[in-house]
Amino acid sequence: MFSRMNPQGRAISNLAASIALAFFIGASAAAPLPAAGTRVTIPLPRLESIDDMAWAPLSGERLLITTDGESTMTILDRTGKRSGELYLPLPHVRDMRALADGTLVLGDRRTGRIYHVKADGPLLGSAGARGLKEGEFLQLDRVDADSKGRLYGLDGAELRVLRFSASGELEATFNVETGPVVDSRGRLIAMQDRLSTAERRIVAMEKAGTEVVLYEGKLDPESRWEPMAALSDGTLVVRVFGPSGDCKIQLVGADGKLGNSIALADDAVLAGPARVLAVDPEEQTIVYLAGGPAGYRAIRVPLPR
Repeated sequence: MFSRMNPQGRAISNLAASIALAFFIGASAAAPLPAAGTRVTIPLPRLESIDDMAWAPLSGERLLITTDGESTMTILDRTGKRSGELYLPLPHVRDMRALADGTLVLGDRRTGRIYHVKADGPLLGSAGARGLKEGEFLQLDRVDADSKGRLYGLDGAELRVLRFSASGELEATFNVETGPVVDSRGRLIAMQDRLSTAERRIVAMEKAGTEVVLYEGKLDPESRWEPMAALSDGTLVVRVFGPSGDCKIQLVGADGKLGNSIALADDAVLAGPARVLAVDPEEQTIVYLAGGPAGYRAIRVPLPR
């Protein structure tokens, strides 16, 4: 168990070093991955709340990392055993995403700033601020980064995604309601529901105003689609909310056709703006949260292909 680190007086430059310490010590209890096609339930220790989580490919193994949205990051091994607890110098981490290269993207809702962290080295980049000016977020909800180190953030209040260069300069603004999800080619994946024509589309955008249609179908106004990840072969992982509050994971192939789907547990945690569902494109699994404070559990499911 790690001793808690006092964030007072900590510079943001210390963030990467703090996370690196936790990841490397926490990775000591390795466990073999379950066989392909196996659904695994990971019981979690008692946690007051979980605002988001990541299934992170770090230090040679995958670790389950959760945040309570305040300043505490809990690190768990694949069996659900608590490997560490860390206070970050970011008190309002609202969203985080683990990337295939072992880096982590964090969104601090209070400051409206995005941080890109390498687990074994310094801070790679940061961008954004809280406000209404150009390059600022009124409500930073979700974050991502691409292979070029560009940072993306969804402003849930203004319904737009901002893209920043690796050095933190604003590059583009996309008027979209979901995301950000970035594919291996650095394109932003976005939903487009058109009530006037009853069409539902998923598009890829490299620049604002340029679109490549990846999927086109009939719009069901009682369901809501939310892209979660883009796999290297072009397959899209989409979360679908039904009219009765049910939820499933739908795959959309690179050919634009609907593929297999995964039904989630009845008590899956779906409320709130946080994702509370992690996708590992390399391992091609999803990990989602179910239960509640009296007994959270993470459920790991291989993507059906």
